Amino acid sequence: MIKEIFLLSIVLALAIESASATTVLKCGTTDPLPDSNAVQIKNCNEPPCTLKRGTKIWIKQTFKPTRNIASLTTKASGTLNGGVTKEFENVDGSNACDFISDPSGTPVGCPLTKDTEYVYKREFPIARKYPVSNVKVHWALVENGEDITCFEVPVHIRQ
Repeated sequence: MIKEIFLLSIVLALAIESASATTVLKCGTTDPLPDSNAVQIKNCNEPPCTLKRGTKIWIKQTFKPTRNIASLTTKASGTLNGGVTKEFENVDGSNACDFISDPSGTPVGCPLTKDTEYVYKREFPIARKYPVSNVKVHWALVENGEDITCFEVPVHIRQ
């Protein structure tokens, strides 16, 4: 019985740990995002986040648009140490509305209403062909070329 309780407590601790907020930066700055609970990246609380090639990760972001939104596009790229920027395949340029829900998890899609809380959650693969490298990830939800939400986070892509 004590063994089962101990194992359960370890599983719960790991579940809580993997769902904790991730420290990310406001786009184009070295300042943390003002809402420290806004972004979660699977298995990453403090950057640099480690991403293993050939696996999938998810990003979850809670946000409130400051105006009504008709549609959103995901902009996701990584800048290598040498300054070369590459878009994340099958993510960059995709329809973000398909990944929007209300805080209870019910899918809502677009349009979005000003000052209403939404959750964007997206799972995507870390392709095996991505180079093992340190990368600055830029992640934004965009409407008509304007960032509605945006954050950056350093990551390490490993084998």
